[in-house]
Amino acid sequence: MKIAAVTMVYNEPEYLPIWFKYYSSQIGADNCFVVDHGSDDQSVRLLSHPSTFYLPRTPQDEIKRVDSMSRLAGLLLNYYDVVIYTDVDEIVVPSPTKYAGLLDFCSKTEVKTVTAVGLNVHQVLGDEDMLDLARPVTQQRHWVRFVSPMCKPLITSTPIKWGRGFHTCDQPTNFADVYLFHLRYFDLAIGLRRLNQTRELARATSRDESAAAHQRIADSDFTNLMRAASEMPKLIPERFSIGDMPIRPLLEQMSNASVGADIRSDALWRIPREFEGIF
Repeated sequence: MKIAAVTMVYNEPEYLPIWFKYYSSQIGADNCFVVDHGSDDQSVRLLSHPSTFYLPRTPQDEIKRVDSMSRLAGLLLNYYDVVIYTDVDEIVVPSPTKYAGLLDFCSKTEVKTVTAVGLNVHQVLGDEDMLDLARPVTQQRHWVRFVSPMCKPLITSTPIKWGRGFHTCDQPTNFADVYLFHLRYFDLAIGLRRLNQTRELARATSRDESAAAHQRIADSDFTNLMRAASEMPKLIPERFSIGDMPIRPLLEQMSNASVGADIRSDALWRIPREFEGIF
């Protein structure tokens, strides 16, 4: 079983090392592909040895991005059994109680495209300190929120055409006990630094501007979002499983809702201990 992991980046000194360390530990560094869209901060070149495509910097164009990554996935599938595309702040983890990791999961799954269960990782302000990037995230962050927009079809063994943001694709939806940990809200200071960058990005079209409105909000609005999440009720599940509470009813809501419906848990969930230290 040969798996390729792919991401596309521009100046990601904090997220990219986390991404690369996790995926290289799962499938090998030579199978991690970083598409560098004109970084000028050395963040890609400082990594040990990913397979890197260097592109010139151009205005952010989401249609071009998803089309290019869809085509790249198709190319890689001529040489790999499975391709996983994620944004650089997304870590895809199979259930540790059911699988030994990505290789084990991909060798056992019987469907061609897998949709991961989307979870925003949240720093609980006032309880959790600033993140130490030298230590695993899951030893420092303990709470997530289910959000349906992050339930993405990112694991594929067949050529695929993704939609904007990689939220949809032209393949059937198949959930499995695989979890996408989205790190956008895992640290206030890091989140604000990244927001200062994304606010300034040149974008190709007015549609790109409107779609990226969440990446251009004021610092105070981002901080208020983090505070509101920190104050949500807390739930401690015994485990994460798509067939059990609290995940099953939310996936059922998604299956009965219109495409693009935004379904979210009304509480933060504690990450089960079996995930601790994985990334």
